[in-house]
Amino acid sequence: MEVVDNGYSTLLDAVRSTFKIVIIALWASFQSGWFAPLFIVLPVVMLIRMQLSWGTSTVIRLKLFKMQNNMVAHAEECIRNYSLIRDYSRRPLMAIRLQRIVDDVNYFTNASWQHRLRNQLLLPVLSSLLVAILMATAPCERSCSRSHPPDPV
Repeated sequence: MEVVDNGYSTLLDAVRSTFKIVIIALWASFQSGWFAPLFIVLPVVMLIRMQLSWGTSTVIRLKLFKMQNNMVAHAEECIRNYSLIRDYSRRPLMAIRLQRIVDDVNYFTNASWQHRLRNQLLLPVLSSLLVAILMATAPCERSCSRSHPPDPV
């Protein structure tokens, strides 16, 4: 049941969406000569962007994981050396160190979130650009006939 619900049903949705995109691309390329090259160039740009962002995303996530591991290690060290920290007035030093680690974790968490958000916004921006170019280059049949009054005979 899980394979059917999560696998095949989503596969049918993906095929349906792909079919719609192909039909829209065919219609748009008949409407405007500029659309066909753009329909090829923009996905290539998107794939290049995805490939370039993959490395950046991996580096950010690895640094975030390292900082989270540092935070856990610091907490374990504080627990192991609790009596030393308490008795020898090392609390301010440990608190400062913990604050630096938390700041690093927050920095990389925000960097990861911003990177993911920018990548999520790329597709709608490129799609809007593609639609705008299509609308700008499409021949105006209906709108042009309405804006100009018919010539008197």
